[in-house]
Amino acid sequence: MRSNQKGFTLIELLVVISIIGVLSTIAMTSLNGAKAKARDAKRLSDITQIKTALDIYYADHGHYPSTGSIYTTLCDPGCAGVNGNATSTANWVPDLVAEGYFSQLPRDPAPKDRARGYGPPGSCYMYSSDGTQFILSAWATVETGPISTSSTLYSRAGFREVSIPNQYYMCDHPNIGNASWGDYYRYSYTITNVGCAW
Repeated sequence: MRSNQKGFTLIELLVVISIIGVLSTIAMTSLNGAKAKARDAKRLSDITQIKTALDIYYADHGHYPSTGSIYTTLCDPGCAGVNGNATSTANWVPDLVAEGYFSQLPRDPAPKDRARGYGPPGSCYMYSSDGTQFILSAWATVETGPISTSSTLYSRAGFREVSIPNQYYMCDHPNIGNASWGDYYRYSYTITNVGCAW
């Protein structure tokens, strides 16, 4: 006896599989976007909390924790590929842990050179200070950038590219506004009291 039941044709199966594939891709893209926003929210929170600790430290001591020079930078230990005057260390803001302002300094959740989008990791949480001036930044790691110039955590003061052995581009880096090379400043949450003349 013949069965009256009909099965799916090959074309129907391919169409269903294609639809499932498209929906899966959309879901994964949305999930990745949500993860990037969550990491940026953590960066924003970390930098803000450290700035609060710096203010308290300044009130207690009359100066900011010093790296020895405004041109000498300390980076969180997840920051690979740094050179010049930059050093990766767990105590990337000196004295905050030793004097009880933090039990442990935060680290960038996914250190990578986001602004340029290529090359070895060299961007993460960074700090430099001579005791009077300071730069504190989640440097070139903001994944949902470029951030607006009207943001309170946007600053054109920042750090040099990791291949440059000094910080003298701090106020006037040649990549400012250069989208093809990556405008680091617009992919960074930065708080600083450095006065740059523009």
